[in-house]
Amino acid sequence: MELALVLPVLMLLLVGVVELGRGLYQNHILAKAAESGARYLSREPGALDWESCAEGENWGEGVERATRLVVFGDPFGTTDPLVPNLGTENVTIEGLGPEPISGEGMAGSPCVIRVRAAADFDPVIATGEFLPLGDLVLRAMAEERYVGE
Repeated sequence: MELALVLPVLMLLLVGVVELGRGLYQNHILAKAAESGARYLSREPGALDWESCAEGENWGEGVERATRLVVFGDPFGTTDPLVPNLGTENVTIEGLGPEPISGEGMAGSPCVIRVRAAADFDPVIATGEFLPLGDLVLRAMAEERYVGE
């Protein structure tokens, strides 16, 4: 008798914990993908001009490959997206700088590659009116100093 009263609450709790874990896992994958894309483009020769941090001759091609790396985990885009609802239109890549830096042993104005990615999170259980969470969006951002080699 008592189990009949407690079981629905326990099941709801279990489903909530699993759903939270799934969301955290997808957010972790998205963050790692953004880091990989920023790291990839930061080492693309000719992507940025060293002096002005303006787009270089290889910027467009490098951005396309880095975007596919973020979305598919592959610079050629031959696999399924790493995270559901993540597409190339959800990734923005920009070159920033020059930002003056100072400190002991530091000089110059480094260029920075910034990658942002976002994907809608779809809960497995339709929450609807029972649990109105609204739109859940997973977001990630990563920055890497441009090395160009």
